[in-house]
Amino acid sequence: MEGSGENLDFSRLINVRGNVDNITPHKIAVVAFIREYGLLKIEAKTMINCTMAPKYRKDFCILALKLIQCPDMDFKDLETLLTDGRYNLLSVHLENFCVRLKNIHVNGISALMDCVTSTIDKLMIEQSETNPCTITRCSVLGFYLRRIMLQLDKLTFVQVVSLYKSFCVYYQKGRPGLMMRSLSKERLNHMESTVGVPCTGSPSLPEETKPQEVFTRMNLIERDNSLEECQWSRKQAELFTAQQANLLQINERKALPPKQLQKTIMQIMNDIPDYSDIHFLSFLNCMRMKEFCGAQDSLYNCFDRTVFNICSSTNNMNDKNKNFRYAALNRAAMHTQFGHLYVCFYLHFAPLRLQAMILMSQVQLSYSATQSTNVLLLNEALSWAKKFHLHYLAATVEMHIANVQLHMGCAKNALLLVRKVLPLVMAHGSAYDMARGLLLYTKCRIATAPPSGEARIQVFQSCCEALESVKENFCKIGAQVRLLQTWYIQAQLYNDVGNIAARNQCAWMYRQLETQNPVDLSNMLHIMY
Repeated sequence: MEGSGENLDFSRLINVRGNVDNITPHKIAVVAFIREYGLLKIEAKTMINCTMAPKYRKDFCILALKLIQCPDMDFKDLETLLTDGRYNLLSVHLENFCVRLKNIHVNGISALMDCVTSTIDKLMIEQSETNPCTITRCSVLGFYLRRIMLQLDKLTFVQVVSLYKSFCVYYQKGRPGLMMRSLSKERLNHMESTVGVPCTGSPSLPEETKPQEVFTRMNLIERDNSLEECQWSRKQAELFTAQQANLLQINERKALPPKQLQKTIMQIMNDIPDYSDIHFLSFLNCMRMKEFCGAQDSLYNCFDRTVFNICSSTNNMNDKNKNFRYAALNRAAMHTQFGHLYVCFYLHFAPLRLQAMILMSQVQLSYSATQSTNVLLLNEALSWAKKFHLHYLAATVEMHIANVQLHMGCAKNALLLVRKVLPLVMAHGSAYDMARGLLLYTKCRIATAPPSGEARIQVFQSCCEALESVKENFCKIGAQVRLLQTWYIQAQLYNDVGNIAARNQCAWMYRQLETQNPVDLSNMLHIMY
């Protein structure tokens, strides 16, 4: 493993550019590899007593699946993979593959487009008794080819030109012709005589056409370093992230070296900026490098994107709460790893103590006739929350204080405090917190409403409208007792304003819920904030 003192660049942990499932030179090369095999298979079917040996079919399928799933690789790495003997491949297949790539490099955009479109046209034809289909549309290869074709159709001309330019850079950075030279004439004769498949369909290359002339004609001679970076699809990134994260946790030595892994992580972030798991992999990589700032930024970025994803999905509340708990746990583990014991106390023990103090105040409010001790307890909890900069917990404590003030008859003070704190709760709170915060605000408005007249009726009508939002949020999380209390208050308000039909509807709903969930009314009225 590389030394921990190595200087890694963690400044690009957040990226804004990205495109899920880009078409890359590697994908074009994979299409060409599939194409030439399919054409050989078709040619073998047209010949008498000629079939492709099972070992070639088996190894092609295994290799094709690997090329589809693995991250993009350089052309020289692809050449090595095809020629190092790990897979039994027809030499005529490799020869035609090399010629096809050279044809794209020399003949330009039309050859690139033809490579993809002709693959679909020739290999995915309609099934018939006399003309069997080489690749079915619903197979793994068929799905891959159709997806590439669909993405290619969506590209503008400028994007296609960029794709061709990046392909030329990809091809030239490899070792063009080396694979062809490695396929000796003796090896070709031996393999083709064994299989009985002649070399067919090799695209012709006019000698007078030179790559340099193509570049000049298209004004593409200048290099762009950004095109030399591989581009990642979502599935490739997920596979890579899962593999590396697993290795970092069970066998760190087998994972990529820190610098190389971080470089790959940056590429994935650049291509898929909303992919949260890659930021967690960056967090693990920074942890093993003892890079606190990078680890903290990566963890925050992971959490931000996870929150966005779960808020935009249909996950239930338990799944969302689980993600929040894991985020806090990972943050505490990070600080423990770096020896920040005070921060660990701040993250866990301080909130627990605050919650215990709040719970104690709830018990006192429900069963004690005097409130001097309760207010003192909540004020102490508020001081703790402010000391540790726990802003949301401080807001929660202030809501509890406002609730105590309301029960003590200090409705105006309670209303002022709720008005100050409610925006924070509505901006950052859960559905439950938003509902009970708005419910407390409504109670304070009712308690401070004018004693009579049109103004009182207007306040009550406004409160009835606010309670609709309260009921909606309580329904989301199944808070039946809270919902019962809300129906009860709303029925009373409609009765006071003279809306008998609405009152009866609320009373009927209250009766239905009360039958399903019997609750002692005296206990229900003492429910804390």
